[in-house]
Amino acid sequence: MKKTLLTLCLAAASFTTFAQVYEDETPTTFGIKAGLNQASIKTDLSGFSVPGQVSSSTKSLTSFHIGFFADIKFTKELSLQPALLYTGKGGSFAYAVNIEAEGFNLATVATEKLSLYYLQLPVNLVYTMPVGDNHLFFGAGPYIAVGLSGRQKGSATIIAEGMSETTSFDQKVIFGNNPEESTVRSTDYGATALVGFKFWTGFSVNASYDFGLCNIQPYNSSQAQQQDADINISPKTRTLSLSVGYTF
Repeated sequence: MKKTLLTLCLAAASFTTFAQVYEDETPTTFGIKAGLNQASIKTDLSGFSVPGQVSSSTKSLTSFHIGFFADIKFTKELSLQPALLYTGKGGSFAYAVNIEAEGFNLATVATEKLSLYYLQLPVNLVYTMPVGDNHLFFGAGPYIAVGLSGRQKGSATIIAEGMSETTSFDQKVIFGNNPEESTVRSTDYGATALVGFKFWTGFSVNASYDFGLCNIQPYNSSQAQQQDADINISPKTRTLSLSVGYTF
């Protein structure tokens, strides 16, 4: 009987200790976050096969993000942190094309502001280190995003033989992969890097950078067979975000 009672006491003590450690090191926690985005679009121009010059420039625009996240711990230091965010991307850019061929000169100058909103799923591997009662963390991982809504505004001016014509536009973005029907591809993907500081109260601040790897211009297989296109435009998203979060 004494051995049985001693065994039960030891088991209870062990369970209590384990429960306390488990409570202090909760394997999975959840939180919310929101903040500001500084978004831009990196545009590469290539395939210009006629005599002339091509130039482009980009500017950033301010947007926002909001959503929730989970932190799934593997160890005290290492965790997997998926999130689901409503986030703004896009940017302002301009390009100029000047074609000179056989005494003929044609110039095109275009500007555009592209505001895009996505439902984005980043999955980051995060390393955490204690700083007193607080924690410093940093991580990286892939993301995929689905386009929800957007707006496209801008103008294009064509100058030829001393005459010019300007066309302005302000239209809703149509997401899809058919270039004849869509404005922007329906998905975006890339890599994310982040660094932040979590306070003992549960509040946190962090900065992250989304490096888009996807050409967001609509594209289909028939375009791959077109050899006579003079200019290939390959826009990709870039987003710097500052967030405030709270872990429950």
